[in-house]
Amino acid sequence: MTRRLVIAAGALAATFALSGCGTFDRNDAVAQVNGVELDQRSFAELANDPTLQSLLQSTVSDDIDGSNARSLLTGWVVITIVDKAGLVPQDQRTSIDSALATTYGQSFTDASPVVKELLVTNALILQAQQQGAIDTEQVGVALAGADIFIDPRYGRWDGATGAVVALGG
Repeated sequence: MTRRLVIAAGALAATFALSGCGTFDRNDAVAQVNGVELDQRSFAELANDPTLQSLLQSTVSDDIDGSNARSLLTGWVVITIVDKAGLVPQDQRTSIDSALATTYGQSFTDASPVVKELLVTNALILQAQQQGAIDTEQVGVALAGADIFIDPRYGRWDGATGAVVALGG
C-alpha cells in the first residue's frame, strides 16, 4: 500500500515537473495580440518613457498605477491590431519619425525602439484617420477578429468597450 502511494506520488510529481514550464508559455508576456507579444521589459520601457508619461499625464517611478497601465496596454493593443491588420499606410513612416523627433526632441531621439515604434505607428494611424484612409468600421472589424491576451495582473480585454479593464470591471 505504501509502495503504491509512493509510486503514485512520484508519477504525479514527474507529471508536474514535466508540464510545469511548458504549460505557461506566456510567463513574460504582459499582452499578446495575434502572436505579437509585449514582454515585461518592453512594457517597462513604455511605462517609464517620459514622452509617453506626458501623453498619459502620469509620472512613473518604480510602479505604474493600474489605470495608467491599462490605458497604456489599451493603446498598445489597438495600435498593434490596426497596424498588423494592414490598415496603416507605411509610406509616411520616415517623415513621421522626423516630425516626432522635431516635436519631442531628445526624449524621442533617446527613446527605445519599442517606444519609437509605438509613437510613430500611433501618429501614422492618427494621420490616416484625418485623411479618411482608416474608418471606424475597419478598426472595429480588426478588433473583433483579434486574438488578445492580457496578463491578469494588469486586467482583461473587454471587447465591448475595446479597452483593457480591471478584472472586477
